[in-house]
Amino acid sequence: MKKILIAGGSGFIGRNLSFYFINKNYNIYHLSTSKKQIQNIQVFEWNPKKRLISEEGKQILQQVDAIIVLSGANIAGKIWDDSYKKEIQNSRIDSTTFLCELLNNSINQKRPEVVIFASATGFYGDRGSEVLTEESKRGSGFLAETCELWEQSAINLHPEIRKVHIRIGFVLDKNEGALPKMILPIKFFVGAIPGSGKQFVSWIHILDLVRIFEFAVENTEVRGIYNGTAPHPVTLEDLLNTSAKILNRKIFLPNIPEFLIRFALGEMSELVLASSCVIPKRLLDKNFEFKYKTIESALTDLLK
Repeated sequence: MKKILIAGGSGFIGRNLSFYFINKNYNIYHLSTSKKQIQNIQVFEWNPKKRLISEEGKQILQQVDAIIVLSGANIAGKIWDDSYKKEIQNSRIDSTTFLCELLNNSINQKRPEVVIFASATGFYGDRGSEVLTEESKRGSGFLAETCELWEQSAINLHPEIRKVHIRIGFVLDKNEGALPKMILPIKFFVGAIPGSGKQFVSWIHILDLVRIFEFAVENTEVRGIYNGTAPHPVTLEDLLNTSAKILNRKIFLPNIPEFLIRFALGEMSELVLASSCVIPKRLLDKNFEFKYKTIESALTDLLK
């Protein structure tokens, strides 16, 4: 029975991963900046910013088979002023570099077989309808820069440890994340499409996302960069119209002009207006089986 340590396990994706792995009979532990416990999962404290970790935390690093690193400030938690942008970047870089230091310094001690680092499709920036794979170059903008720094901060991880980066797309879940907020106006017949609606959304059903992490844990040939997205990206217009159809609603209101979104959100409008058509080429090449390949199947499962 494998032991998995999750840094950032109390967040949206971390909780879903934890419950999924527990149901699969894995032993799950959390590495956290607080003692907050979820479903009796044992928590080990650390503070990457101050380079501090409990003695018990040091010991668990030598006892687990895999580590999953999800730590980082919520990119949609606040408006992106200079202070919060710095927090977004540093929270990711600090946790990654500190973990690598701890694992690299474990001389003559057991190391985990694999460390899986979260990243994001924000790496590719705003690219219109260009089809993007793991081989595509970095885009421009704050998110692209953040993702590159995030991934590079793991560059010195000990070579004996298998390393995986999963560039996570727009995660669909019925209770958490952005989807419930997006469909709420539609439910009350006041839905509107942001911008042109032609911007591509590289989405992933939450169940397929956690299965990708499991796939990376279990398959020793999985290394390097993988796009954590479904095989068929859609435009934001298609995503919202499909949601409305499943909810037996219609979107009557005109599109929200881009200039209003940019005025309200500033640089953070990138989250709404940027277009990235990302394909999980490396997962498809390894015959990973998606349960939800189309936006219709994913939204039907989540919204019905």
